Amino acid sequence: MRTKFTVLFAGAMCLVATGAVPYGDAKPVGGLDDWTQYYGSADHNNLRSVQDKIGYPVVLWQMDDTYAVPAVYADKVYVPGKTLRVLDLTTGEVLHSVEAGALEEDEDARNQPRYSGTPVITGTAVIAVKSTGEVESWGLDLKKKNWTTDVSDKGKAGWGMFSPAMSGETLVLASGAVVGLSTVTGNVTWTFDPPTGRVQMAPAISNGKVYFASSPGTVYCLDLESGKEVWSVDAERKFGWTNPVVHKDVVYLSDRGAAGRRGAVNAFDAGTGKALWSQTFGATGSSTPGMGPDSIYVGFGKFVGEFDLKTGKPGSSQGYRTGINPFGTPTLVGKSLIFGNLDGNLYVFSAKSESLKWRFELKANEAGESGQVSGFAYLKKGILLVSTTQGLYAIGQRKGKKRCSPGYILTN
Repeated sequence: MRTKFTVLFAGAMCLVATGAVPYGDAKPVGGLDDWTQYYGSADHNNLRSVQDKIGYPVVLWQMDDTYAVPAVYADKVYVPGKTLRVLDLTTGEVLHSVEAGALEEDEDARNQPRYSGTPVITGTAVIAVKSTGEVESWGLDLKKKNWTTDVSDKGKAGWGMFSPAMSGETLVLASGAVVGLSTVTGNVTWTFDPPTGRVQMAPAISNGKVYFASSPGTVYCLDLESGKEVWSVDAERKFGWTNPVVHKDVVYLSDRGAAGRRGAVNAFDAGTGKALWSQTFGATGSSTPGMGPDSIYVGFGKFVGEFDLKTGKPGSSQGYRTGINPFGTPTLVGKSLIFGNLDGNLYVFSAKSESLKWRFELKANEAGESGQVSGFAYLKKGILLVSTTQGLYAIGQRKGKKRCSPGYILTN
């Protein structure tokens, strides 16, 4: 069913405060010290009942060669990169690893196979996607491979760039086309190639439905089991590189602009695709929306803005001021708002006063190259896993030091 709606524009993730329902309406494997897939759950709703326990930060350990946010299960961290590694959460010790593949002699280094995107933990297996288009299932200790499925003929270049989502025994991933696989056998159960153009985002799953948008501007809802189209909406705007979030039967998704305007954050009815509201924010790129009890938070330009869940109207505040491109999903952790930034910093603000508590700053490497912070996972026990272009960092509370002075800078 194809439907077209006219949208009126209103003008120029991760975790949350105690009392929230963990992970929204998509119950994941594990508990609040687990992060078993991208954003922690298939609907990408980062609303969780976790408090910020880091008052004076310190780097606990660091791991090179990773960019995607890792998966966490049963105190083990699953890190993608040139190898897929399982680490001890507390110490960062590598317990086991498997290689993605080697380059042929004289082959361009840019073709190096990698495990990319956040792996998925089923409870008995870890599933990871390679840049070559192969999907692999391994035992949790990474010592036995369960199955391999090559889906490279069903998408475009860049498999693994957009993390998969899992609900029940179905894994959904996108790179141009959208593919459903069995987590048990690895068999491809369905393929959906959007007639309106390629998909450049991580699909979200909620209540047996799959949500995503094609780059030229069509929002889709598919049946999770069959992959058949439930509805589609020509939204007449560009989508890509920011992901949908589903919360209480509403799909929240930022766009990259439309005729006569720059980007906006949008709300669609999850059941019908009807546009509920759209609010411009004056920039092209933005973060995936992060959820709050009554608001969503979106990073764009040089600050993070707050928008009302029901109306899309901006909050009364001036926003959380930062460096350019705060594209790491803004996430409420108790009374703190945390987000990564392409300026090489992880920022931790007071959600109420909007003042900076502290930030983690990446130093330039030996070649003089600056880094970027792509995302993070915050675990209940007070460990913050920060993914950057210079590797993975575990940050925790400094012993003997209760709280740092406002604006404190932690460096790698």
